[in-house]
Amino acid sequence: MTNLQWPILNCIFLFSLLLALPLLSAAQTNSPAPPQPSQPMTSPSNPAPAAPAEEANIKFDWSMPVAEVLDDIYAPLVRRTWLRGAPALGLDNPGVLITLKTMHDLTRSEAIKAVEDEMSKKGFTIVPIGEKYFKVLYKGDEWPDGRRLSSNAPGTMPTGGKFTTKVVHLKYADPDEVVKALSSVSKTPNSVIYIPSTESLILRDYTDNVKRMRMLDMVEKLDVEPAQTIKSEVIPIRRALAKDIAARIPHFAQTKLIADERTNSLLVFANDADMKMIKQLIWQAENSQDIR
Repeated sequence: MTNLQWPILNCIFLFSLLLALPLLSAAQTNSPAPPQPSQPMTSPSNPAPAAPAEEANIKFDWSMPVAEVLDDIYAPLVRRTWLRGAPALGLDNPGVLITLKTMHDLTRSEAIKAVEDEMSKKGFTIVPIGEKYFKVLYKGDEWPDGRRLSSNAPGTMPTGGKFTTKVVHLKYADPDEVVKALSSVSKTPNSVIYIPSTESLILRDYTDNVKRMRMLDMVEKLDVEPAQTIKSEVIPIRRALAKDIAARIPHFAQTKLIADERTNSLLVFANDADMKMIKQLIWQAENSQDIR
């Protein structure tokens, strides 16, 4: 090749390269993205997988002293350590037995509740302490420090032979009467305490007694608004006829108006709230104002 041909060829090559660059860029832009690993999607139509149900593989058929039940059965079930306190009546007596025989296999939760219920029947209550321990109380024992107060609805309270504390606010009832009524069904001494500063009751008893054996039901039935007393009052009418005013006053559910033409007055029967309203309506009627 001559020296003149080399520059021409270089120019042709560069020109071709410039034409190819846009085509190459477009091809890279339109190329499919590399596949991404699929992610599970959670939505109302595709909810997250539910936690696996407990397996029912526990069956009981034994009669054992209380201490052995706590050491060999209950502690492994709840995965907690028993904090032994002072010897309790029956707790270290080998003659006091807990007997439990089940007809069907139980889940771990069902087995725990079954043992707690049987302990409760013998007067023992199991109280969780923190996350790793539990304590056993005999009826009449003092409550452990750090107990929790609960103001939850009865439907959310756990069942079984555990102590629970429920705070109930009184609105209408006489607290002395409520305390007396609740104490009659309580299983533990000093289980009903009234706090005057907050007008509240503190119920401390077995969960079954607070929830199932009418303590909360009794409070609900006793703490009701008393029926309003119907009173009578004679209201003289000075600027109109009593019978005309009586005809213009609307009648409420528990009110009654009787016009006495001789004295030109109204005999009104009503509770305190309605009596106040009726007096206002009478004043408006005497002053020829529209009361309807």
